[in-house]
Amino acid sequence: MTRDEATKACTKILQRAMSTSATISSVLQLPEVFPEFKELVFQSHISGKTFAKKMLSDFLVPRPAEEGWFDKFAEGLAAQATINAETVLSAAVIVLAHSNADDAFTSACQIAIGLDPESWIAELNQDKPVVNIGDLRKKSVKELFAAHLERLSSRISAKSILSRSDLLFKHVPIKTHPDIVSAEDAYYKRDKLEEGDKLRQEIVHGSGLPHIPIAKAAATVEFLNEAATTAGRSVGFRFNLQIDMKYLADLFGYGGKR
Repeated sequence: MTRDEATKACTKILQRAMSTSATISSVLQLPEVFPEFKELVFQSHISGKTFAKKMLSDFLVPRPAEEGWFDKFAEGLAAQATINAETVLSAAVIVLAHSNADDAFTSACQIAIGLDPESWIAELNQDKPVVNIGDLRKKSVKELFAAHLERLSSRISAKSILSRSDLLFKHVPIKTHPDIVSAEDAYYKRDKLEEGDKLRQEIVHGSGLPHIPIAKAAATVEFLNEAATTAGRSVGFRFNLQIDMKYLADLFGYGGKR
């Protein structure tokens, strides 16, 4: 990997973190309209715009005679609708933020391998690379190491996000945000990355979506987004990579525009 390629890769980590943060911030504003949403759902049930009243009536024989018998059911359905919306929103933003962090740690490891391959040679032992006699006859030891390091780089995304974070910060000093203190949700800690990863697995692979309050989802995605930025920041500082502002503008789609 050349320094120019590394600079672009590091810039892309920043761009995706910025884009993901903006998207998630917008989504997390939606709960502010939940009261109006709840009322809208309630009125839809009451007015018969949904099939809820008819379906319930078909099961109630005889139908209740008192006025407004359906109101409490409609209120319950509307309340459940807001809970369902919160559940889906929370799950969506956590999965999106985790995806961003996942890609960031992959890219950061690949940058580190590409710019400082010598320090990663010891990691090849864990992958048990096979060297055949033909390779030994055709390539130098340096070329063989380079080939296997390239293979490690291309396959590093197959490792868990925790394994990649451990590898990255084993070879690159961690550089946390100077204005974020350890007590804050966003401050990078390995155990919090593990917690966020387990939560994402529960969402994606569990038997059903867990109910995650919006406040917890917001704290989780804030951490995951800063974790992604920490990965990019750390390799940037380690190798003195500057953000390519023109490439950043291109990634956002306004390159060349004034």
